Amino acid sequence: MTTAKEEQVILALFKNPEKDLNASSLARVAALSRMHALRIAKKLEQEQVVSSRRIGRSRIFTLDLSEEYTRNLVKHLLNREAKQASPYVRRWISELRRLKNAKAALLFGSVLRKEKEANDIDVLFITDQKRIEPLEREIDALNRINPKPIHPIYQSSSDFRRNIRKKDPVVLNALKGIVAFGEEELYEPSSEQD
Repeated sequence: MTTAKEEQVILALFKNPEKDLNASSLARVAALSRMHALRIAKKLEQEQVVSSRRIGRSRIFTLDLSEEYTRNLVKHLLNREAKQASPYVRRWISELRRLKNAKAALLFGSVLRKEKEANDIDVLFITDQKRIEPLEREIDALNRINPKPIHPIYQSSSDFRRNIRKKDPVVLNALKGIVAFGEEELYEPSSEQD
């Protein structure tokens, strides 16, 4: 069982893959003291949730997503984050979960900050080439009945991972948002051809 602070560290590591997080930078993104972040990271490393490597005198921490326990823990935390979102955001998560032709959907942007005041609903969809047209039709149908238009960004699984490695700002911003569904697509190699 993980503590709330440990969960903060795990989510901070997951949502910031573009950063080499040592104890100090991890403390900043997880809103903890440096020593507390270091203590938690070392504990999670002993539990094989986190791995570390040395760069000079710094120890850089990353999630060990090769471990099934870590993947399940991240999935649980992302699900809980979606359930604890505001009612307005949960309404959009519910709308997105009805889509059949996406492997994953990440809700991000102004809807998470401004809610009803947002001009549109930014969503990154992970899908494959053969399902993109049916997904576009589903989104068009939703846009006809909803007061705010969905602004979709489409990525294949491999493009999504490549764009994270390339530190694409839009993809990284989406990853910091809320996962409506398809958590496992965010860290598992795609089994299908994109």
